Order: sequence, then structure tokens, then C-alpha cells
Amino acid sequence: MSLGEGRATRLTIFLHADAHWHRHALSDEIIHRALAAGLAGASRFHGIEGYGVNGIVHTDVDPDIMSSLPCAVVIADRSEEKVRSFAQQLEEILDHGIVTLDHIEVAKVIRPTTTTDA
Repeated sequence: MSLGEGRATRLTIFLHADAHWHRHALSDEIIHRALAAGLAGASRFHGIEGYGVNGIVHTDVDPDIMSSLPCAVVIADRSEEKVRSFAQQLEEILDHGIVTLDHIEVAKVIRPTTTTDA
């Protein structure tokens, strides 16, 4: 469950920030499932403006459509097979959104150094 330099596969799920699954955020559910599936990493990003297939711009300035702000969950792993399998499993919990998959190259992984007090 580690991501090192070299080839990897990235899965991105674009959805509404207020989407829910069994009373909690859908993006949380996706991240927890990615962890349980042993994928190397997942992050959630919230947008302040965006539009989707309906062509309506959603922005945090307009309180009437604030609930439809964009959100993206990005997952990466070295195994394309694991990522593709995980993407298929998302069909049971996604009722909207766009799922993309692309090949990436990890240029550098910088891990924090740990020090011990003597």
C-alpha cells in the first residue's frame, strides 16, 4: 500500500460536495473504501466553482446553489488492475458524477523524516 516513483494509475471521481451515502458524505465513503481496498492514497478536493453535464455554473457566492459545489476524490495506486476493480465497485454507491482513469508518472515521493529524542 505504498506509492513510489514510477508509473501509477489515477482514478478521479467528480461529484457534488453534498452527496451522501447512508447519512454521511459520499466522498468519505469512497475514501474509506479505497483504504479498505489497499489502494496507495486518496484525497478529497473541494471546488469553489464548477459546472457539470447540465451546464449550470455552481459557485460558493450563490447560496441557492451552494449545495451543488464540486468535489473531487483522487485515488492513486501502482496497480492499474486494483484501481479498475475499485472503480467498478463504485457503481453501487454512485448515483451521479464523472469517473475518470488515467496513467500518471509519480516523479517524487517525499516522506517526512522521523527523529528520535536522545
